[in-house]
Amino acid sequence: MNAQRSLHVFVLVAALIGVSGCAASPPSDPAADAAPTTASGEVAPTEPTDMSFASGASLHPDTTITMGDALGSDPDWKEVPSEAPGRWSYERVDDTCAAAFRKGPLGDAGTMTDREASDAVIAATTGWDPASLEPLLNDGAFPRYEDPDAVVDHRQFTYSVNDAGYLIAVRAFASADYSVIVTVECDSGNLEEVARDVLSKTAISIE
Repeated sequence: MNAQRSLHVFVLVAALIGVSGCAASPPSDPAADAAPTTASGEVAPTEPTDMSFASGASLHPDTTITMGDALGSDPDWKEVPSEAPGRWSYERVDDTCAAAFRKGPLGDAGTMTDREASDAVIAATTGWDPASLEPLLNDGAFPRYEDPDAVVDHRQFTYSVNDAGYLIAVRAFASADYSVIVTVECDSGNLEEVARDVLSKTAISIE
């Protein structure tokens, strides 16, 4: 990572510490608008709209992005009270895992792409050296709230020691100055299964 990009990582750290917003889920009924129809009156088929890292560059700065989850209605999870804006979390009822969510302004990402900014947020959040972290990162995807068949690309990092495991999944939207972060921690050796469940119940809304 060059010196300019390293500087932006530190700017991102400061922005993440002061993250703002609310923990509300995305709008409850994005499908309320009438579906497009053909000349014969039939509902026109629509193509899933994936939000790749590259397509994020075309987002307008005023794009509204938010994140919601379905763990609050899942009997396997219990909500942990939080007064921090833009942050909320849950614990498994068997106390083996915890999941935390954070959303808010990204900070000055400079000329970083969404992929690069996502990697920088992971480095800033975990405290790992960006150069050491880079080869350990993988691509993943969140469901897109507006279309369950579409996805929002993210970057993720996972590590485990004995039965303890940790996953962080991040998507930064440099053009819209926003980021979403999900972390999952388990001490029962079942991180992969639990993390897959948490990510499948997390949705990103982009309007």
